[in-house]
Amino acid sequence: MKDKEDYLKLCDVSLWPAEIQNRKISVTLPKFTPDQFALVVRNVPLEFAAEHVMEEVRKSATSVDKLRMIIYPYQRTTNDFRFIVSDLKEYNGLINLGHAGVGNKLCTITPYRPANKITFCNKCWCIGHIRSRCSSMVQKCRFCLEEYNQGHNEICTKQYKCAQCHENHYSLDANCEIIREYRRNLNKAVKKATVEWKIKLPEVDTRQSLINQQFKPALDSFPPLPGASAQRVYRPTAWKTTASTSTQIFNQTAPVDITNQQLFDKICCHLDEKWSKVNDHITNLKSKVKGNEKAGLETRKNVSCLVGLVKLSITDIIPPIVKLAFSKDTKVKKEVEKSTELIKDQLQALYVDMELVGMTTAMKDIEEAQEQIDKPINSGT
Repeated sequence: MKDKEDYLKLCDVSLWPAEIQNRKISVTLPKFTPDQFALVVRNVPLEFAAEHVMEEVRKSATSVDKLRMIIYPYQRTTNDFRFIVSDLKEYNGLINLGHAGVGNKLCTITPYRPANKITFCNKCWCIGHIRSRCSSMVQKCRFCLEEYNQGHNEICTKQYKCAQCHENHYSLDANCEIIREYRRNLNKAVKKATVEWKIKLPEVDTRQSLINQQFKPALDSFPPLPGASAQRVYRPTAWKTTASTSTQIFNQTAPVDITNQQLFDKICCHLDEKWSKVNDHITNLKSKVKGNEKAGLETRKNVSCLVGLVKLSITDIIPPIVKLAFSKDTKVKKEVEKSTELIKDQLQALYVDMELVGMTTAMKDIEEAQEQIDKPINSGT
């Protein structure tokens, strides 16, 4: 395997044959994902737990899995979290993006550089040697370090005991002082061997996918085949040449490789168009409101003239006629009183609805006219 793409092809069950030399085969996939698919989200504030960081990072890549905090041998003001991205497209997308939002902060994302592996024995759980060179005669339990036999699971206390310092923690715990000292010495030895050119560390190629995508051969750059120059080969255009509007830009799927400045320019252009439409709509509404105000003023003016005519009729025309009618028939008085009350109620309602100026004076004039109508009748009786 040369790169991550080869590894993914190797793990693709659909690419494997069902039989080889007339023998059925079954593909057993690895139980873990290699460190080449691991990334690190750095400088995460201490108040964010691993579960919350997992949810935030999964908003950028859905294939994120196995997120855990990186333990350092010194105190830090922020935390770093290592996680696996099994999808190569999402892996390259996070590398190109370079950051992910966690809470209200943009945290840097970098490739994971594996630490130097410590040598330990899974028989006695001590460091510094492997199982084949262990001097212990029995297999020990990784919890309590007692002899691990057939019935040990029933009697094991499941209480951790360190094989290095005999404290109550896992034998390979990163917080163990002996483990920390072993790692420091190991890192110094590896660094010294690297400087002396005794070993060479592998280079981490973080732009492998981009390099592979840079070479795109142009069909017109190759010489034509003999006799093929006269033939016209139809090749459909790969991209639409028509200009897209701002609305189409936001509706269609955005390209993966887009800079923040390009995205910002598109958003500004889209907002400018929307803002101009909003301004036009507001201008139309203002013109309609002004027209309605003008019509309202005309209506109020007409109603005021009507009230003046009603006032003139009540004060100057109706009282003389009523005085003559009351001297002959008292039934007319009741009808006139009823009509007068009805006119007062209607004018009062009109005053409340229209808030007309001078309506109170008109109501007082009506009451004075009613008093003038009642005086002759009372004196006659």
